[in-house]
Amino acid sequence: MKFKQLTVAAVLFFVLSGVASAAEWKFYGTASINTFWADSDLNDTTQFSQVLNPGANIGAEVQASDSVSGGFEYGTENGSANIVTLWGQWDFGAGSLLVGQDEVLAYQGISGQVYDDDRALDGLGEFNPGERAQIRLTFGAFEIAAVEPNTQIAEDTDTDPTTTTPGLSNDGSEVKIPNIQVRYTFNNNNFDAGIAGGFGSFDHKDEDVTSYVALASIGVTVNRFRLAAQGWFGQNVGNIAAQDTRGEGENGFAIYEGNRIHDVDAWGTALVAQMVVNDMLSLEVGYGYVDLDYGNATLYRNDSDEVHSYYLSVPVTLAEGVSIVPEVGVIDYNESGQDEVTYGGAKWQIEF
Repeated sequence: MKFKQLTVAAVLFFVLSGVASAAEWKFYGTASINTFWADSDLNDTTQFSQVLNPGANIGAEVQASDSVSGGFEYGTENGSANIVTLWGQWDFGAGSLLVGQDEVLAYQGISGQVYDDDRALDGLGEFNPGERAQIRLTFGAFEIAAVEPNTQIAEDTDTDPTTTTPGLSNDGSEVKIPNIQVRYTFNNNNFDAGIAGGFGSFDHKDEDVTSYVALASIGVTVNRFRLAAQGWFGQNVGNIAAQDTRGEGENGFAIYEGNRIHDVDAWGTALVAQMVVNDMLSLEVGYGYVDLDYGNATLYRNDSDEVHSYYLSVPVTLAEGVSIVPEVGVIDYNESGQDEVTYGGAKWQIEF
């Protein structure tokens, strides 16, 4: 029996080795730690944190044949391994088909902000939906995708009729179509630009909820200097990418109040300037702004919310794949009773 088991194991080993050798695998990984001090005006405290950056990852890119490729990446969100991306792609000549979880099309990253787990002005000016399950078609510079929908909505989650507690819920939501996103990009040596949009619709307690966003970005690179900007506007954008105008990271969703839907209008912008001093040192300055208009809904007790964020980072490359990124910045939630956070520290990273 033991001989048979060894024989089967040997056969499986050689079969799997043959399958693996038929594809080209390129593995990669990143170890990253954030060390920051954050001063909160609202709480009158200064807090130090040293944590594993969720941007720390391990993954692989795979070329299975001339027309089929794929990849995966595991991250470390909340200290546990999680799937960041897992996708396969088929090049059929006139275009390509991607199936799996990957960055969505309503994303055009320009910021390198490292505070708060590589925040990159996410929800603070830059529109970043993250990675979602999708079916995507690419035809040159044009892309279109069906993306998994998000049906959360803001409403009073407290059962006590004498109090109001804002929260997110998707109870009673009915989905009939996926979120649809499109993107068109242009690149040459010194100039890059892109436009993108997203649309989604679902019913919540028999009320229609429509979400949409339109965004554009542009970047110009001259020698060692780069300037990039992004602007966007939309309605109920939380269902595509949640915003952070109150320090909770869960804003921009439509509001269900008084047995009807209150649409939330939103817009934002980000501006980033980068300069490469030499092979070892570079500089980056960034600014982001988001504005949400709640209309006549009273759930958040404000007509509107806004947030400003600005930072200075100084990436230092010590060796190939080894870097330290000192950074200082401010996140100002602006409204009375909301916080202003001033921070400083660094990200420590080794890529392998």
